[in-house]
Amino acid sequence: VRVHAPGATATVRSEAETGAVCITVEDDGPGIASNERERVLRSGVRGSTASATGSGIGLATAAETMKDQAGTLRVTERAGGGTCVQLTLPAAIALHKPNVDLPRSLVAS
Repeated sequence: VRVHAPGATATVRSEAETGAVCITVEDDGPGIASNERERVLRSGVRGSTASATGSGIGLATAAETMKDQAGTLRVTERAGGGTCVQLTLPAAIALHKPNVDLPRSLVAS
């Protein structure tokens, strides 16, 4: 995990939920202001507290990839300060269930 804030600690965890898999990445850096959280999901946009070099494409690419795979990406505040990024994807088992509407990109031809 590449941490944007020097000295920040990042934690990655995953868990299975009903019909989905959730991956959570948290850090204890300066965080992303609430009014910037949607904006940093756009390509080329960086948060005002970003201190390392970068081009602002990481979160945008991840958000677009999640969308393409019928998943979601949310940016929130970590309890105690910092940033929490939560990625949720449909569980693979959902591909085998009838009556589930999935994007064409997830359905084998």
